[in-house]
Amino acid sequence: MTSAHVGACGRFETEHISFASEVVSGYSFFHYASIFCLPRLRTEAHEVLERARQAGLRTSLDVDWDTSGRWLDDLGPLCPLLEFLFLNTQEAQMLCGLEEPEAVGLFFLDRGVKNVVLKMGEQGCAVFTQSDEFRLPAYPVQAVDTTGAGDCFCGGFLAGLCRGFSLRESARLGNAVAAHGIQHVGNTDGVEDYETTRRWMEKFDN
Repeated sequence: MTSAHVGACGRFETEHISFASEVVSGYSFFHYASIFCLPRLRTEAHEVLERARQAGLRTSLDVDWDTSGRWLDDLGPLCPLLEFLFLNTQEAQMLCGLEEPEAVGLFFLDRGVKNVVLKMGEQGCAVFTQSDEFRLPAYPVQAVDTTGAGDCFCGGFLAGLCRGFSLRESARLGNAVAAHGIQHVGNTDGVEDYETTRRWMEKFDN
């Protein structure tokens, strides 16, 4: 996606977001799928996250690729407002020039992020907090189309948190949803409902 061809994302702006009580009732998270694909929101992301927190929502952000090349210039100021930051290894390299997962985790923890979740493709994921860190392997499946794998992972991870799961349990669910997604052509065509996914995960626990 280039800045000249962002489609509807190029028209989305702050006035389209409401944090009125009747709108956010029943919701737990405000999740930015990426500030880098939302040019009109990019410079106002700090204000939006502040409003989300004031409305009682937990905050998370998935990085995506920055075609404008500003990277940390725009993401850096948002770090103290993020409970969860999701990024992959290529995005981490562009943001902070680091490759070792532990170094990436520390980099963003030092900047105020509460929980850093590094998506590592076929190597699974790594999660870093101020008091803990762990890695989980990916599920051994045959990848057909990896489009949307990161989005599937984030969705599964956040769904786990909303169900009261621990970070480790949420990361496993994220890996499982991503594993389902990459076995089919299309962003989310392979994603199953929660109960089906849980039964599938149990096969690997036995």
